[in-house]
Amino acid sequence: MNTTIIANTSQTLAAILPCYGANGDSTILLTATGTCTHSPVGIRTVLRRLARERAVDLTALKQQTEQATGQRILHILPLADDLVLVPVKVRTPQVSRDNCTGYVNACSVASVRSTSTQPHKALIILKSGAEIPTLWTPATIEKYLRAARLLAGKQSYGTQANAQPEIVAISRKLVEVFQDILALKTQNYT
Repeated sequence: MNTTIIANTSQTLAAILPCYGANGDSTILLTATGTCTHSPVGIRTVLRRLARERAVDLTALKQQTEQATGQRILHILPLADDLVLVPVKVRTPQVSRDNCTGYVNACSVASVRSTSTQPHKALIILKSGAEIPTLWTPATIEKYLRAARLLAGKQSYGTQANAQPEIVAISRKLVEVFQDILALKTQNYT
């Protein structure tokens, strides 16, 4: 797959979802406008390519998000201000070691609601109107989305060229307070 399909598109990614293709595991890329692109590579490869194209050390990013959220697996990945990827379980594996987790851009989520369509428990509704059925409950998805908003704030505060210094200082302190609250809530306060 040509990686320019991912990074250099003029549209923001809304979701990266695993799917079974004719040749095994593959990936579907949804954009914020609802455009769907099929990629013959797996989710892990897509994530590595996204990180590389944005000059982000994926291993270090995962370690930072683990420290901030207490999540040892299924890390939230704030790759850019407009690309904060939240893991979501979207399918059951057909074969051992199949990836069941997709990623949704927190910036593209309009709402989350429960569904009675089995085996799915929730639907993530994107701003484009697309619906992504998930195997997680709405409460679990909302928990991840809240953490993603906090992480996105930590990554992006004070980066605007025209930000006033006093507002930057206040926003930094506010992010620290939110992180402390999140750490207390998850019993990982250090």
